[in-house]
Amino acid sequence: MENTIHDTLSSASILKELTLDEMKILNDYLSQVELARNDILFNEGDSSDFMGFIIHGEMEVLKKPLSGEPSVLARLGKGRTIGEMALFDNLPRSAMARAATGVTLYILRRDSFDEIFEQYPAIAAKVFKHIAIALSLSLRKTSNTLTDII
Repeated sequence: MENTIHDTLSSASILKELTLDEMKILNDYLSQVELARNDILFNEGDSSDFMGFIIHGEMEVLKKPLSGEPSVLARLGKGRTIGEMALFDNLPRSAMARAATGVTLYILRRDSFDEIFEQYPAIAAKVFKHIAIALSLSLRKTSNTLTDII
């Protein structure tokens, strides 16, 4: 059981710094979600109150222009996170998330993260650090793409 928690949670790169004991604590705050191909995790404009750790499969992040079909902005696989901005703001989702394959995710709700932050600040700090890194890398990629277009 202990190795299963560690192996599963450590596949999410954002959680690699957590010890086994910290992963066990975090596991108590997570819920597992299974999605079939083309299932929608959330739509652009939905309220945002959770993020997901992709444990198996691939998710697509899509954005719909003012007219036309949605475009795939990113394809995220095992070890990546999705919807992490939900832990920081109360703004609607900025994009759609759809399963590109069958997907297993662990969901962390904002209220659960707030509780972790209060009771286990060291765990919250490690998660925050990796979310900041993930968001920074995403912003750099977006900036490079925008520069190439301009």
